[in-house]
Amino acid sequence: MALPDVGAIRAALVQKLLGDAQLMGLMSDGVAWDIAPQNATKFVKLSLADDARTDQFAVPNIAGSGTAYEELTVLILAVAMNTSGVDVGRAAYRIEQILDQQSLTVAGYTGVTVARDRGVDTANVDPTDLTIRWQQRGAYYSVYAAPA
Repeated sequence: MALPDVGAIRAALVQKLLGDAQLMGLMSDGVAWDIAPQNATKFVKLSLADDARTDQFAVPNIAGSGTAYEELTVLILAVAMNTSGVDVGRAAYRIEQILDQQSLTVAGYTGVTVARDRGVDTANVDPTDLTIRWQQRGAYYSVYAAPA
């Protein structure tokens, strides 16, 4: 039996965040996977940190064997240019409210749940313009999904 597309889990996370008006009010340039749109200054960035699969049984060609669940670890950051960090702090808190201990509907999967793991809070100097600072705040989130 073919496994469902794990990319559907990624898409569901993006859509869940894009669908929140309060978050989009704070991060007006939307949600991006790995690379933000050109000229974006306030956005939510998602990056895959880990993708693991747990089998029901480790015996090939035996009835009942197969994938028990997928576990994705996703780094989700609110990112803003040249701010005090307040914007990203509010956005990171809103992301936590949207995702932590919540379920997602994903085609091909059942019981998709999301849990916040550990937080991240950084500021970086833009390598192309040393006068620009990027504030980033968010967390690693674990997503557990059992194939239907």
